[in-house]
Amino acid sequence: MTDQQAKCPADEYWPRSVDLAGETDASAAIKNSKRKNNQPKVSKMKRNIIGLLKSRFARGCMLAAVLAAAGFSLAWMGPVHYRLGGGWIGASGVGSWNALQIPLDSAGQTEALRVSLIAYTDQTAGLLAFSGANSLSDMTGEGAMTGHDTAKWTLVGYGLAAGNPPVIRQIWVAAGTLKFTGPDSWNNNYTLTVYPAEADADGDGFPDHGATPLVTIPGITGTAKRVPLP
Repeated sequence: MTDQQAKCPADEYWPRSVDLAGETDASAAIKNSKRKNNQPKVSKMKRNIIGLLKSRFARGCMLAAVLAAAGFSLAWMGPVHYRLGGGWIGASGVGSWNALQIPLDSAGQTEALRVSLIAYTDQTAGLLAFSGANSLSDMTGEGAMTGHDTAKWTLVGYGLAAGNPPVIRQIWVAAGTLKFTGPDSWNNNYTLTVYPAEADADGDGFPDHGATPLVTIPGITGTAKRVPLP
């Protein structure tokens, strides 16, 4: 047999050498080539995943910032919460007066209240004279906020006849509400109930429960302004 006859036709296409795993040199080369070709793809995939995660994290941070800013904006745009306290000058159906609001808590939600009537209307003077009184004591009471710009309050004072000491002729009870129209002004609406001095049988300074008043006047309105700093 000649060399040409001994040569297998397949030798032109498939090498004879085989590695231990049963792979030819050609198949091993093909696999190595595939691994090398896949490495850039894997690296690119990793970069894409990392980039995606970073972008999602950035969007999450941005969303949190936007929500926080929106919450701040909504809070800023919300209603103003007013506080009780300060010195005030006002007028209503009974005359002109000044008031001192003393906060009872750090938030200004409750107050001690003192009001001095400094000028009477003719109606007020006539009501005092009905029982032989000619002046009205300071009125003392308390108040509390009922909303972001509203409050309720109660005051007690006395119609006095001049003397030494003065004589109590009447007991005045005023109870009502106020509404802030700004940081330095408010309007009020109240009911005034006037009792004879005899309505305080136990002498505690308040009209007794069930006592009959001399007069009850609802719907008295007034306005007040804060005394400004110089």
